[in-house]
Amino acid sequence: ITASAMVQADSIFVENGRLPAHALLEYMAQTMGLWACWQAKEAGLPPPVGFLLGTRSLKLAVDSIAVGSDLALSATRIYISDEGLAQFDCEARLNGELIASAKINAFQPKDATSLMDLKQKKKKPFSFPDLLVASAVPLLFVWLKPVIQSFYTAVLRRMHSIKR
Repeated sequence: ITASAMVQADSIFVENGRLPAHALLEYMAQTMGLWACWQAKEAGLPPPVGFLLGTRSLKLAVDSIAVGSDLALSATRIYISDEGLAQFDCEARLNGELIASAKINAFQPKDATSLMDLKQKKKKPFSFPDLLVASAVPLLFVWLKPVIQSFYTAVLRRMHSIKR
């Protein structure tokens, strides 16, 4: 899948009018999320929940990107397991030049509500991963929500303008 996004001045990643290059990892991961949402829509399902697990081979050709820059993003599926583990080959380009690339690993649980609902686990003590999910995921979502909303709004606007 390909997408585009304009670097917005109100992005939580922007500092002194520039987007640090490491934030491109999030932009590329969101492009993966677009692919998952498109697949779900084609199947008549609601948008899925996914979790960024990590990356391999992150390469950054720039230190930062100016506000107002138009990024061209792509995510190509390498594999998706039956358990929901996935890896995509992702790229970010600026004016046709490759500025970032990575192999990004993600997880899309079949039932995110049961994964997030730790009340179901009352019969056994919490493990470290349970506590990590219980504390980090809601905090991460609150922190990233404006970024995700801004990114998806920009992408959807761009998709809408292409269709016209």
